[in-house]
Amino acid sequence: MEQDCLGFNSSNPMGVKTAHVRWTCYRRPLTKRITINVGGRKFIVKENVFEKFPYSLLGNLRKYSYYDKEKKEYFFDRDPDAFRYVLDYCRTGRLHVSDEECFTGLLDELDFFRIPTSDIYNCTCCEEETSFNIQQIIDKRIEQAQGKKHVKYIPQTTRQKVWEFFSNDEYSSAASLYSNVIHIITVLSVVLIAFETVSCDVNIKCGEAYEDIFFIANSICVAAFTVDYVVRLVCAPERLKFVRGFLNIVDLLALLPFYIAITLKYVFRIYDDFSFIAILRLFRVFRIIKLAKRSERLKTMGGSIFKDGGSGAEVFFVLFGLLMVLTVFSTIIFFMEQTNSETAFGSIPETMWYTAVTITSLGYGDMVPSTILGKFFGIMTLLVGFLGSSLLIPVVQMKFGSFSKKQL
Repeated sequence: MEQDCLGFNSSNPMGVKTAHVRWTCYRRPLTKRITINVGGRKFIVKENVFEKFPYSLLGNLRKYSYYDKEKKEYFFDRDPDAFRYVLDYCRTGRLHVSDEECFTGLLDELDFFRIPTSDIYNCTCCEEETSFNIQQIIDKRIEQAQGKKHVKYIPQTTRQKVWEFFSNDEYSSAASLYSNVIHIITVLSVVLIAFETVSCDVNIKCGEAYEDIFFIANSICVAAFTVDYVVRLVCAPERLKFVRGFLNIVDLLALLPFYIAITLKYVFRIYDDFSFIAILRLFRVFRIIKLAKRSERLKTMGGSIFKDGGSGAEVFFVLFGLLMVLTVFSTIIFFMEQTNSETAFGSIPETMWYTAVTITSLGYGDMVPSTILGKFFGIMTLLVGFLGSSLLIPVVQMKFGSFSKKQL
């Protein structure tokens, strides 16, 4: 505590010092000064400057880990030039920054001393441009911080490792190879479904003419999908949630027709092709969704094709979505039209022609559905195609405008 003394004489109100002066002393608090050594440069500051900012590094107890008892100072191996901005912020409550500073390095120092970047105030005439640059760097830092929070998951048990292998293609190179093999088998199974309906001879489908070949090929595909489904079910972290998953239900329904047909044919010796089994075969075509479900890379592959954020990614995904719509609706319409013996839809590839011209709103009229369900799904195909086209145009326009500005 400091001591101040004043002389006062009641007969001398002006306070002139005389022999009969009564001295009154009082104590006032002395603000403690601390020494902060930043990168070899010492700053002497009043300690109460930091009391207003308890969330900062200097304003809370964490600073004491940097205290040097021998030299009686706080030492920080940081940039001394940037530290003056920290002191300025603690004194004024605002963070004044010039655009001559390296914002990346400055943000590192602010982050170390726990100074909020939201209080940055630009002191130059180019405030708008500099603030934009600051915001860009801040956004990037936020993304990096979020990335650090999401630490890569490391499986510990065998069950966890197997689950990661079968469900995450980025887990290892072997998992990526396995995912690619499943993709190939998925495409092969969809191609087999389509070519089973192609006419190889007069009134004979290829699926009937080469029944053994198609059976073996389908058996291999189904076996691979069965192993994949069962292993993921056994190793799933939450089995009930896994079973209830929509895509997993589709996977199961895509496998059931094969096993039901095998059971009826070889166990119960029933060779009639029941209508409900034929309907269940529709679900086989939904295997194509595996291509989009299993790999996150497929969702970002389009973005890596075109440089500088062009619209190629959006176009790719829209076309991929339309391809899935084309395949699914072609299969549905084909089976819906099989109740009419004079139908023009002789195979799924032939039906794809009708579906394609309907999606694009061309409608040549050379092939039209004759059944009620066929017409209904034809209308649904038209609506989906219209929505897909209307969604694609503004996205391409926006991306094209953004891409053009970057080229200027």
